Amino acid sequence: MAQIVLNSYPPSTSSVQQGTIPADWSVPAASVEVVGPGGAGAARNSTTVGGPGGAGGAYAKKTSLSDLGLNPGDIYYYRLCTGGTPSAAAVDCFFETANLMRATNAMTASPWTLSSCTGTSGQADPSGGAGAFKFLSSVTTSVLHYVQFANHAYASASTIEMIFAVYVKPIGSSVGSIILNYNDGANGANATLNIATGATIGTGGSGAWSTISCGADTDDWATGASGNGWYRIWMICSLPSLASSTPTAMYFQMADSGGNGTQTLTTSDGYYLFMPTWNFGRVKRRYANTSTSTPLYYALAKAGGNATTAAAGTCPTGSIGDTTFQGGGGFKATSTQSGAGGGGGGAAGPNGAGATATGIPGGAADNNTVTGGAQNTAGNSGAEWSVTVGCGSGGGGAAATGGVSPAPSGGSYGGGGGGADKTSGHTGGVGGNGLIVITYTPAVALYVGPQRLRQYLRR
Repeated sequence: MAQIVLNSYPPSTSSVQQGTIPADWSVPAASVEVVGPGGAGAARNSTTVGGPGGAGGAYAKKTSLSDLGLNPGDIYYYRLCTGGTPSAAAVDCFFETANLMRATNAMTASPWTLSSCTGTSGQADPSGGAGAFKFLSSVTTSVLHYVQFANHAYASASTIEMIFAVYVKPIGSSVGSIILNYNDGANGANATLNIATGATIGTGGSGAWSTISCGADTDDWATGASGNGWYRIWMICSLPSLASSTPTAMYFQMADSGGNGTQTLTTSDGYYLFMPTWNFGRVKRRYANTSTSTPLYYALAKAGGNATTAAAGTCPTGSIGDTTFQGGGGFKATSTQSGAGGGGGGAAGPNGAGATATGIPGGAADNNTVTGGAQNTAGNSGAEWSVTVGCGSGGGGAAATGGVSPAPSGGSYGGGGGGADKTSGHTGGVGGNGLIVITYTPAVALYVGPQRLRQYLRR
């Protein structure tokens, strides 16, 4: 087995990073494991009570990557984050963002917006179901008609590529093409495709964004003008690095056969849309329609929550994977600790959940396979998948007398930071960083020796 270990961190804790699938990649048995970063401990609760500890990060494992369509040399995307600090919360880690389009079975309500058109759900779709939406013009004057998916924010540590795709079928004779337009107000990428013939009319970009390629495909569902009238249209665009998130929007705009978007339509003109998708990279994927209003990720591990002066950090639910475990919570120090800080929670791992700290020592990690840090001592680092990486336990709380400041940090990876002691100005410990480990079976090269080759050539 071979491993890709992702444990280096970008300047921004909310940035998307990218990697390259190695040349010996083989899909069988490939899996990904994600540990969320730990939360930070807090400053003192009062002049006599130390601060609470932060929570440990969660664990998520996706046991098969076969449906991602990754091949040697392909780009994959992930978000890997540093642990929480007293001034900034930790951010969830994920591998390969899946469909960024949300609420795709509720395209007539937020976060979707309709302009000069009406929408009806429950329409026949190209897969044989009834998941398509029918959009018809609601006005008979010359205006723009579009369906918009709004206010998704992105940030990236490097230039990234995104692909948008949707199954579409025209209604009436006046809507001959569709304009895909992705922008943030200052930058944009667009493509115009004829949905009666599948031809590309044009592409464009503005600001720092650009359109790389686009098309209108037929497949086992969409058989084009000579079949059921459906096409799967798509656009790949390039976006630059962006340190902080900015809201973006995707428009599916009705246009005539020449690509003109401002037009006069009747209330019988429009199009059907089915399964809009938006994901990183260049591979079109199919995702079941969903009602969720939050992004869906392929594998995601929740970060441990930062503690506050009055409450210990907790690890929220909601990790995504075939196997998931929760991190442990921090400990809220009381007067019983005589001014010492509370311990941080342990990170979850492949063996189970992280332990919640119950006093000054940090909580254990990974179903008690990694012990927690003692008072005034950082959390221990795990070694669950190799000799260098694993999940970490919570940091111990700072001592009441002679306590370190910042308080002990959480262990790598994902341990929660310990709480500060009662001393004014002392700060809580930082959380352990997040971790992503991709395990796969290397492809085996076939070697044919000279003797066997001569025998083969004689045949």
